Amino acid sequence: MDADFRNAFLNRKSGETFEHTTTTQNGEFKYRYIIEKVERVNPKPIDDALAELDSEKKFSNLADFRQDLEFRLQDYWDDKARTEIENQIMDKITRDNMSLEVPPSLRETALQSLIDNMKMQYQIKKEDTQFDAMLRTQYEKLAENYARWDMIKNKIVREEKIEIEDYDINDWIMKVQKAFPAYDETMLRGLIEQDENIKNQIMAKKVFDFILGFATTNEISFDDFYKQRQMEASEANKPLIETAEYDPNAPKVETEEIEEIQAEETQTEETQE
Repeated sequence: MDADFRNAFLNRKSGETFEHTTTTQNGEFKYRYIIEKVERVNPKPIDDALAELDSEKKFSNLADFRQDLEFRLQDYWDDKARTEIENQIMDKITRDNMSLEVPPSLRETALQSLIDNMKMQYQIKKEDTQFDAMLRTQYEKLAENYARWDMIKNKIVREEKIEIEDYDINDWIMKVQKAFPAYDETMLRGLIEQDENIKNQIMAKKVFDFILGFATTNEISFDDFYKQRQMEASEANKPLIETAEYDPNAPKVETEEIEEIQAEETQTEETQE
């Protein structure tokens, strides 16, 4: 079997359709093929050749490639843990300062930023406003908390006189270059000078580092963390009335009315006694 023809079928899935051109003495012929069934999957052997192929010739042996994967996985979980810590810090401080009034202009800026990011994520044109009303309703409270945190963060920066220093910039550049080796240091330094968002990211990290200096952290395993998140999600979605008590034919009442009804029932029971 011709190697080119055989390779055309590699990594195909059941139901997939593709075209392939076959060259013969009589000329070129294009055929359309449909994969009706995959009889057997033959995985690639895990060897040095696979390491060289998947790493795009960065590694020539499996041992070095495996070690690199381990480092990258560790970096991924370190970043994930750091993000979780930052989110918890932001959530805690914001909740403790709910009395802090957020100016409408800051709330609007944060809300518009959330909407723009959501549009970018789902490849919706910025000028397309058909979902704006829904997004504004959905993210209004979150935007207010983000704006409140921004006010608190800026106050910490002012009072503690926190400034971006050379080593902060170098750390950011090293992290970017680790993910994108082709990025030149001079180009990245130029980006920092031009983009206020990058400066804000670097400053935010410094603020979190400062707060972490006074914080107590508890390390937990991923399994425990996942279970904790599942429980929190379950509690957050818990209905006001238990399923067994829910009557779909009963008239809808607000939470305050439910509390009043329960109070009246309690008083009635006490009177009967």
